[in-house]
Amino acid sequence: VSGSSGTVTLFAIPQNFVIPEVGQSFDLLGGQAGEAIALEDGDGQLLKTPNPGGGSKFFYVKDANTFSDAMTFSMKAGGGGWGASYGMTADASALVQTSALTQSIHFRGVAHTTQSVVSPNAALSADAAKILAQGMDAFTQRYGTHFVAGYIYGKSCNLSFNLNFSTLDVATKFSSSFSESETAAGFGESMQASITNTMNTTQSSCSFSVESSYRGFISVSPQSMTDLAKVVADYDAASGDTGAVLLIIYPWTYLDQVNDASFGLPMSDALQELAALTNKLLYVKQSGQNFIDGGRFAGASQWQAITSAGQSVQKELDGILAYLQSCNAKATAVTQAEVDHFPAAEPLADQMTTALRRFCLAFSVATPDWGIAPDWAKLAAADELAPQSNALQLLDNGHQLSTVYNDHSKGVWFDVSGSHNLCAVPSAGVMMGFTSDPDKGGLVGWCVSGPQAGQVSPSLAIGGSTNSRSLDDPNNTAKLYWPISQAGANLQITLCPV
Repeated sequence: VSGSSGTVTLFAIPQNFVIPEVGQSFDLLGGQAGEAIALEDGDGQLLKTPNPGGGSKFFYVKDANTFSDAMTFSMKAGGGGWGASYGMTADASALVQTSALTQSIHFRGVAHTTQSVVSPNAALSADAAKILAQGMDAFTQRYGTHFVAGYIYGKSCNLSFNLNFSTLDVATKFSSSFSESETAAGFGESMQASITNTMNTTQSSCSFSVESSYRGFISVSPQSMTDLAKVVADYDAASGDTGAVLLIIYPWTYLDQVNDASFGLPMSDALQELAALTNKLLYVKQSGQNFIDGGRFAGASQWQAITSAGQSVQKELDGILAYLQSCNAKATAVTQAEVDHFPAAEPLADQMTTALRRFCLAFSVATPDWGIAPDWAKLAAADELAPQSNALQLLDNGHQLSTVYNDHSKGVWFDVSGSHNLCAVPSAGVMMGFTSDPDKGGLVGWCVSGPQAGQVSPSLAIGGSTNSRSLDDPNNTAKLYWPISQAGANLQITLCPV
């Protein structure tokens, strides 16, 4: 918000957070309090005035757009930094786990009654005044451009009931059937029933978890939806007039002693648009990072694809941060022309979605009866994404098998979920393949026809695997050996996510 003495920024204070002192330096863009304090008895120079306001709302957060909407409301109602990954906003948002595989029923509430703000004529400490006499560059190098100017008192509440899905397909299937209007019911029995009914209708499943951060009232530490409903009820009932729930951040130019400088981020429509873009990019980044942190990737190729997508997002976030730092240092407004130079979030989200959906499988078919497996039966990892529509098959050609590649790579990318044909021997009526199970993080081979119809292989753990990129590497122990007898020959299938 803009004040008569400069641009004012509000930051929500996380639960159990040590509140910084008035006059303490503050990194506006990083959302973190510094160690340096420049005011002489800042708490003794506070002016307390009424400041009623706030708001509350439930959200069903299922994608980058709804994540941005929730963050935008949160920032307008109770302040915040540049998205959920910046500074204290992360701890206060209760949206850190929300990502492509984790949807959230989210509640954000804030109600404030009074505020205390330091007087513009508050005196700098002797040390700070001495540094200021050396020039503004020396002052900002020590104390930054902004400081904690006061507090807003009231109550705040951030709660999320997370639905953790195993794959994007399952998450999409659920969200396409779940009614967003149900979020108006809050964390009650009707919400639980709606989730259960949608699970049954879509034949989907997920695990549940809870995030919370609240201040200004006493309640339980929530572990379930019933607990979340109790926290909301306690929030509604609390008077919320004594606890500090928001930090008031001013540029140092607010003070009479430092009013001959010029820095800060003036508010503008373009700045708000850039904030929305930042939140979408952070959602995409969280989707990849949470996927990797949870060990859901299958093989080094998928890990690399997710990492590359995340690096593309981080590059844009770094560019946005550098631009904001430049605007802050010069006290210039963010312009629409500059915002338009930043790429839209949607293509980067598509890149991440592809990385989360696919993994690369290398496999070989050995024939022990023939002595040494021929070269064509040894496949290694793919270096580039191969079109999934062109499945690799091994075809019977007389008494020899030959490989048919979908491109010049040595492996095939498959969707992370479902069953896939792997090997066909038409003359023997044989079809072999595999099924991946993201819930259990496993892969199983199967045979659907021929003398061994119905036979399945042992399960291979694929979640969190960063295997060697070669089936022949003796250090690569995460391989599935599957011997079967087909058409008078003993075949040995070797599968490995790489």
